[in-house]
Amino acid sequence: MRLIGSDGHGVELGVVGYQFPAAADPRQRQSWLIVEGSAHCPQGTWSFRWQALTADDAVELARWLGRAAAHPSGSEHDDSGRLDFTEPNLAFAFTWTDPGPVELSVSLDLEFSPPGRSWAAMARRRAASARRP
Repeated sequence: MRLIGSDGHGVELGVVGYQFPAAADPRQRQSWLIVEGSAHCPQGTWSFRWQALTADDAVELARWLGRAAAHPSGSEHDDSGRLDFTEPNLAFAFTWTDPGPVELSVSLDLEFSPPGRSWAAMARRRAASARRP
């Protein structure tokens, strides 16, 4: 998935496998998906790879992105504007005004943070923001 703003900054993400692909127990084998990606912002570019989503998280992310893209006109905020996961490496948020564009933000934390960040500076950061008319 490529989420790139009009300024050229953004995030590229992909699922590249399972954390335990050879585990005998299918529940363990299919428990965590490894997410690999890169981020591009004014401060630089970096790559990351970590077991950050469950299979259920991936399904929920797809549904959530569908809701963000649809943003039905006149809808009340239904608490679907932010999506967090068990592993706090990755989070998404969207906002919109009616009428107006949808703004999608991606937050990267912990193992997805830029290299060299101190723990104090690793508070959730908006890594990318893109607008959709």
